Amino acid sequence: MRKLSNKGKKNFKKVLYVGLYIVIISWMVVSGIQLWLDCAILDNNYSNMLVDKQDGSITEVADVYSNGDFTLSDDGTVLKSDSDINNYVRVPSYGSYYYNKENKSFFAPLTKVETRNLMLKFVLLDMLSFIIMIILLVHNRNKGTWLKVIIWVSELLYAFGTYLVYANALSVLYRVEKGVWIIPLAKLAILCIVLLIAFIVDARKDTKLPLRLHRRKKDG
Repeated sequence: MRKLSNKGKKNFKKVLYVGLYIVIISWMVVSGIQLWLDCAILDNNYSNMLVDKQDGSITEVADVYSNGDFTLSDDGTVLKSDSDINNYVRVPSYGSYYYNKENKSFFAPLTKVETRNLMLKFVLLDMLSFIIMIILLVHNRNKGTWLKVIIWVSELLYAFGTYLVYANALSVLYRVEKGVWIIPLAKLAILCIVLLIAFIVDARKDTKLPLRLHRRKKDG
């Protein structure tokens, strides 16, 4: 086999890095959509639970045992999880345990661990994608105008898209509705600071060049 030339190696690395970037960012987008849908289902389940509670069609659960069996608040009868439950309906962690005797539906709130894990994958992928965005911005800071415009538009879309996912997830899972706008603002601020530092480093490198090289660089 022929050895790849330096140019070929560079092109291969570029293709590899771009492919890796696309995979990670696509994975983050899919994870965000999944989180959005999961939260939509939880929110809908919680709304239905409140309607059923108001109608009196569900009964609050008094105790839930380690084996899944439970008792209702209106009587002390022990109901079995394997025979008295046809359907588990998950609701956010701030919900309560309720049981529908008619269709044997059991409303069960998420645990704190389940709530955390629901967001964890998206948060980690978002952090990784954000690092990639920083690398792309810094690496292409001196490239053509159109490329910089495309990158900045991508950065803004990314910040806005992740904001929508966080706003929905934090509202449904934790009832946090204020201050979520700080997340995209902080991201854009970090991008600007990192880019500014990169330009300052470039400027210092230019001032440290020997006089002849400095003139040549300016002429070039």
